Amino acid sequence: MHRCLDIHDIKNLIFDHLDFSELPQIATVCRGFTDAALDRLWRRQNDMGNLIQVMPPSLWMVVPGYSPPAIANEEEEEEEEEETDPTLVSKTIVFMRELEEGDWARFEYYSYRIHQLGVSPIEHGFPFTIADDIIVTLATYRPMRNLLPKLRYIRLDLEKYINTGKSIALAQCLLGSTMKLVTLDIPSELSEQVLLNLFCSFSRLCPNIEELRLTWVDSQPPSQHVEKLEKLVGSLKKLHVFNVVPAIPMPLSELGALPLRSLGTVKVSSALDLFEFTTSTNRFVYLHELVLEVEGWDSAAGILNMMWCPFTSLEIENISLAPGRPHALANFIKFLSRHPSSASLTHLTLHEPLEEPQPGGWFVPAVSQLFRPLFALTRLQYIQLRFRILSDLDDAWLLDAANAWPYLESLSLSGLHAPSRLTLAGLVPLVKHCPHLHSLHTSFIAMPFEPALLAGSRNLNVSEISLPLSPLTDPMKVARCLVLMFPRLERVSDWTEYVTWKKVNEWLHESSYE
Repeated sequence: MHRCLDIHDIKNLIFDHLDFSELPQIATVCRGFTDAALDRLWRRQNDMGNLIQVMPPSLWMVVPGYSPPAIANEEEEEEEEEETDPTLVSKTIVFMRELEEGDWARFEYYSYRIHQLGVSPIEHGFPFTIADDIIVTLATYRPMRNLLPKLRYIRLDLEKYINTGKSIALAQCLLGSTMKLVTLDIPSELSEQVLLNLFCSFSRLCPNIEELRLTWVDSQPPSQHVEKLEKLVGSLKKLHVFNVVPAIPMPLSELGALPLRSLGTVKVSSALDLFEFTTSTNRFVYLHELVLEVEGWDSAAGILNMMWCPFTSLEIENISLAPGRPHALANFIKFLSRHPSSASLTHLTLHEPLEEPQPGGWFVPAVSQLFRPLFALTRLQYIQLRFRILSDLDDAWLLDAANAWPYLESLSLSGLHAPSRLTLAGLVPLVKHCPHLHSLHTSFIAMPFEPALLAGSRNLNVSEISLPLSPLTDPMKVARCLVLMFPRLERVSDWTEYVTWKKVNEWLHESSYE
């Protein structure tokens, strides 16, 4: 074996690019490859099911669980039962006897290789269900001992740990100082006491958490949950990324002193909240990414006026339907174009409800002029705009946008109605001036144009585009124009009932094999 392959980092780079199915064979072929291959194989786990199964077979047993719900069609029900993929049937692991000291040898050999727990089951197969008593049994057999000593990332669905004893056992056996990233899915029925126990455990056992993401899966979090969250956040002095879904009033008095680089989703519901966003007195010194939910574009402008951070990513959703929004929006966009982040912003998302306005609430004579100040953000790579009035943008605006955003990679423009002025030819400047573009979502009047407009330009990055609410005139000619612009285009998503777009996709499918 070449001496370079004795370097562990080189072997890790090689094995990171291999298929998972090849790793067990490699681990057994050469003793020098065993550790690196096993590290890669065990690094990410859905749950502790695989780890428990390396313990002596006399200790545990797998009990078949439920399968995904059958299709409602009674005629196909029997077929579906016969053809059910066995890998999609849940499995419950239970202990059949008491733990003994000799049961831990292989468990410890593999446990220190696990760095991430709770990865997506879609990627790694249907997860195991661990019997309720197993976590408690593991934790109480060796109290105060971390079962996964190198665990850095954990994702937990707390619906499984509503029981107080089980949640305490979980914290005791899995949490430790190596933890850097935590993602929690929290059911609203989770008791205040269980959440307090978990948050206290994170605060005490995981002082080095750098990224914390919380999702209340059912609804807005109860007020008592938010109070407990404030205490937890205040104790994590190394927190860099903090994200909560859905948006809640954040404990900004605590967050401002932390070394945060990313913050979201902050719900701004009162004028008093604005004063918490100030960057004076060394608050929010490192903040580069911000996600806001505001009740009016005036509030968004007020926040940016107090936060002179060099943002790289900004996502703002206005949930207000009050009249007078166009004027406030215009002022906000002009202010953003003069903000210090105009030279650093690469990701921008601006949303508001697409509902029909109240009579007299929305009148914008020149939509293109309203959004034109955004062209001052010359480093934009990702932009997503969702406004009712975007249906009135025109080709001239898109031409100027393509010239202003040469680094553009993703463009999404969502309006309420089908476009009235933006045509398929408006895409030509994007093909010519935005060579990095790979994602496109917007509406056009899909009518063919003269191929000479392209002047030989094309984009090889785009394989699928989304053109919702886009009326179509000549499917064959439009398909040819699309292929001239995007030779690797495989599919157009239109999200409408237009049958003609199905014809375009059929032609694209056929042309891909020519």
